[in-house]
Amino acid sequence: MDQILKILVIDQNANNADNIVRTIKSSGFAVRETIVSSKEQFEEIKNLEVNPHIIIQANNIDELGIQDARSCFKFDNHETPIVALCEDVSSQQAQLFTDGANIVLPYDDTEQLKQATSRFAQTEFYIQDLKVQADNYKDLDQRYNKILDTSRDAICYIHEGLHTYANTSYLELFDINGAEDASILSILELVSPDDQASLKSILKDVSKNRTSGTASLNFKSGEEYFHTDIEYNPVLVEGETCVQFVLHMQTSESKELQEQLSYISERDHETGFFHRKSLTDKIQEAIESTQGGKTPSTYIQIDIANIDTIKDQFGISAIDKLGSHIADALKQVCGDEEALGKINDESFGILTPKNDEDKLVKLGARLRAAIDNNPVTINNLKVSPELYIGATPLDPSLKEVADALSAAKSACDYAWENEIQELYIFAKESRSLTGTLLDQKWTQELQDAIRENRLLLLFQPVVSITGKTEDRYQVYTQLVSKEGAKISVAELLPSIERSGVSAMLDRWVVTTAIKKLAEHGDKSPDSQFFIKLTTGALNDQQFAPWLEKQCQSNNVDPFRLVFDMREESIVSHLKDAREFATRLKQLGCQIAIDAFGISQEPEKILSMIPSSYLKLSFQLMASLKNGDKERIEDIKHICEQAKQKNTMTIAPFVESAEALSQIWSINIDFVSGDFFREPNENLGYDFSSAA
Repeated sequence: MDQILKILVIDQNANNADNIVRTIKSSGFAVRETIVSSKEQFEEIKNLEVNPHIIIQANNIDELGIQDARSCFKFDNHETPIVALCEDVSSQQAQLFTDGANIVLPYDDTEQLKQATSRFAQTEFYIQDLKVQADNYKDLDQRYNKILDTSRDAICYIHEGLHTYANTSYLELFDINGAEDASILSILELVSPDDQASLKSILKDVSKNRTSGTASLNFKSGEEYFHTDIEYNPVLVEGETCVQFVLHMQTSESKELQEQLSYISERDHETGFFHRKSLTDKIQEAIESTQGGKTPSTYIQIDIANIDTIKDQFGISAIDKLGSHIADALKQVCGDEEALGKINDESFGILTPKNDEDKLVKLGARLRAAIDNNPVTINNLKVSPELYIGATPLDPSLKEVADALSAAKSACDYAWENEIQELYIFAKESRSLTGTLLDQKWTQELQDAIRENRLLLLFQPVVSITGKTEDRYQVYTQLVSKEGAKISVAELLPSIERSGVSAMLDRWVVTTAIKKLAEHGDKSPDSQFFIKLTTGALNDQQFAPWLEKQCQSNNVDPFRLVFDMREESIVSHLKDAREFATRLKQLGCQIAIDAFGISQEPEKILSMIPSSYLKLSFQLMASLKNGDKERIEDIKHICEQAKQKNTMTIAPFVESAEALSQIWSINIDFVSGDFFREPNENLGYDFSSAA
């Protein structure tokens, strides 16, 4: 995934802080922001592992200066850069630099702010990568030394003829008492006089030309000589070029060492899983085997969607513990026929011979259950990874490993975007198209479906559990292909939004829903429709006046329209979302915040968006099912906050009586889900029976 720029904005004016974040995002960075507007908030985050890449601090909060931020975010080997903003640079610059600012800018100079943060961000990402590489190098060096120390082959390092390192096998072979005795011993003393000239030549050649090679020499152990093959390589030890000698004493032992080295080189030492490169090699082999008629295998990818949140909250060490936990679960579920791989901290891969859809879905369910049923505990807190599982068949239509990896990643992303908890299989026909071609395909499909009347609205009841009997329906959109296949329009949204035709979809959905609502109004004049809009609607300045005309021409009260806004979209487009919601509220419509409760500051979203309804996210609903007491308390807190804002709460995804029974103990107003009725074209649900 792209690197995410973590910024801490310290500014008593929340609007200005939002503008700062938006300015940085406009530079092309994916941003995760933490906003502090008071001394009290700053004290709170000091105890959290925020670890921002950049601090942007306006000099406008009493008793909270640059020195406070510097002292809080100053580490042993690196200082977090601080961009200080002030009204009068000339008079305050010197003091701000003294206090610890890295650069001082005028408060309203957005162009300089973009340039400065861009430079700092690139440097911070570079430092971050260096730290990762340093950790990897240290880890690799430790593993390599462990192999050397335990190898049955005799191995030594030689600098200017003397031993700088000798493993246990080497010391035992030549009856050397220890590393100290070896350090004063020349390797020439261990070689027969006839071979000393050859050994000198090897030492000189490696030192001068850094060559590698093999040779056969006679060595002396005690009073006896023995003949053996050696391998020599140049190595760098503390800046000095040394020669590594490996004495292959026995073929079987040599083979064992090679197997050890091969195993270590292709596997992650924490999990024992294949590294990304090794796994992709196996995927390539599986793809090539289908060209010869072999039954296709399947590549499965598991993504941890909230990896950054876990890292910020619990630290880097938690990621290793979580990875080991997930690896143990995968080992329990998968058999010897599956190849398991660790792609990176946030992704695991499985190459399986299974290709039947039902078997793959069942495998995905077992994987999820194994991980979810055994949560990781860190610092006495449960860590709940949000998993999304995608798969792609490795059939003859695939030519490159990159296509398989991209397809599986797209499947994971689609599952995440649509909160699909089952294993999602990337469609073959979609996989064969990428980028612009895929967007063009679905855009044309949408246009044809509207023209040929193959686009449908489906309705699912939203039921009150507090005694209200008014009709409320969630509206879904379904496309019927020319072949008769039913496709959720949510699956097409990424392509539709990229192609710029989302406004056409929004207007069709709203127009059709208003007409349906007008017809239904004769039977139920107080009925309401919950309508999902694309993200593009937030920037559509003409939507509100167009909507007003539609309501007037169909004689529909705007109050009966509730427009869903996903919390994720609100966070990414906060100003646009707030203005959009305000325009619709002024028109008389209502707003529902959808998929609520997974952002870093859900209460902030609730306070800034004038909403009438709040829909809990799938993750929060899943915690009810799993009996997660901490998350259940979070839900109760959210409901209490909503009540204070006169916002009604909705628990979606209710699919069983058991799930419904758990909701009764929480102060929730409405429920929806397949337990009441699956989405269909009819509106005839008896709401009085559920009251």
